[in-house]
Amino acid sequence: MPELNELQLEACARAGYEAFITVNHDTEKGALPHWEKLSRKARRDYMDDAADYIAGMTLEQLHEKHLAIFVEQGWTYAPVRDLKKKQAPEVVHWDQLNFVHRSNDYIVSEIVKTMARLFEELNSPAWGAISPEPPVNG
Repeated sequence: MPELNELQLEACARAGYEAFITVNHDTEKGALPHWEKLSRKARRDYMDDAADYIAGMTLEQLHEKHLAIFVEQGWTYAPVRDLKKKQAPEVVHWDQLNFVHRSNDYIVSEIVKTMARLFEELNSPAWGAISPEPPVNG
């Protein structure tokens, strides 16, 4: 697993989350807010998900993890997401999840993992570590 700092992990999580709402067209419906409108807890949860993807958790494992959490919180299946009613089309087991949702999950996971690999490469000695500090001219 690439060694990422908190800012890098958040960047990976944010990119994955924004991709998720884009491929699901949830911003048009107003169902899911953009990253900056999420609570700190929600952002932390997405960062934990990104860390799970990067560590090698499969899409099925992560989906089943989310399903258990959603069911515990009172979510049920519905063909259209409704945050107020706690209904979503993804509230089914992985083997019942349709191709579009599986594909969207794959896209998100690949974005997260690709960004993590890029951060790892950019922090390698071959590139020189990227630091928030400006270089010292000397």
